This record gives sequence, C-alpha cells and structure tokens, in this order.
Amino acid sequence: SLNIDLVEFPTNLIPLSRLNLAVASYAPLSSHKVEQHNKNTVMDITNCCISAGSQLFNHNEEYNQFMACCLLYRGNVCHRNINQAIIDVKGKKKIQFCPWIPTGFKVGINSSLPVLHKNCDIASSDKALCMLSNSTAVIDPLGKVLDDFSTMLSKRAFVHWYEREGMEIGEFQEAFDIVQYTM
Repeated sequence: SLNIDLVEFPTNLIPLSRLNLAVASYAPLSSHKVEQHNKNTVMDITNCCISAGSQLFNHNEEYNQFMACCLLYRGNVCHRNINQAIIDVKGKKKIQFCPWIPTGFKVGINSSLPVLHKNCDIASSDKALCMLSNSTAVIDPLGKVLDDFSTMLSKRAFVHWYEREGMEIGEFQEAFDIVQYTM
C-alpha cells in the first residue's frame, strides 16, 4: 500500500524498542519572498530532503547511518517519479543504511496539495516531501545534551523545581541512563 497510517510509523521506523529516535526533514523550504526560477521535481525534493541542510536539527552528516526511512510525499507526484528518485538515491548511495538493516524505504502518498498557513513565510509548492527517519545522526546532539544535563545535575541546578512537583533525585539518573543506553 502506498498510503500510510500513523500507527505504521513505529512499525516501520523502530527496528528495536530502544532505537526510537525519529529525525524529520522537509522539502521544499524556501521563502515566498525569493522568486522560484524552476519547479521542484520529485527528484529535487527527494535529494533535498536527504541532505543534512533540510533536516530539522544540526548534526554531523559524515557518520550518519539510517536504520529506517519513511518518505511522505504530498501534492502533484506520481509513483514512477518517486520510484526513480529512490532508485537514484540507492544507486548513488546518497544515504547510508546500517549494514544490519534492509535498505527499504516506506513511501506514503497524499495527492492533496501541501497546505500552508495564510501568514506563513514559506513559498507554496505543488508538491512537498516530509521524511521521517531513524538514524544515528541523533548521537552527537544527544551527547551534548547529556553533558549539559550532567553538569546541571552535579550542581543540582533547577532540581528543587522538579522535587517540588514530586520527582525524586534518582529519577534524573534513571533518565540519564536510558538516554545514554540508547546512544
């Protein structure tokens, strides 16, 4: 089936229960103030979405390996162009999958045009792609968060606010251990 139900995301994106960190990217993202000289093709938005610049957080692309990838197309797209874009991505090894995971893509197609808020600064387009992936790209940003968390916890910064709400100090260490194990 080419359509995706929200219930399918965990099934398709999470190979193991602890490896459950999704990364999102979206294309095309361009300002309506910038004139669009060419129409975005399915190949263009697919290539754009897999590049680090379209992912919605900063990470080191050099060590990024994908465990799963869902491509959610919307608008004026056809199956043939999507298949060709995926063949191109796989053939040119534009993204790298973990060796222990099959290199399949889950594809969803919604033929409705992308919808934007009326005051949105993003340019309208006849097609769009949202990519949800489970990848190792989250390791570096999470490592930085854990470092900051450790520093703050060692100084007991803000801990009193959480204790006032009923949390215990051991819960902080438990949360730290869970995130560290995931990495």
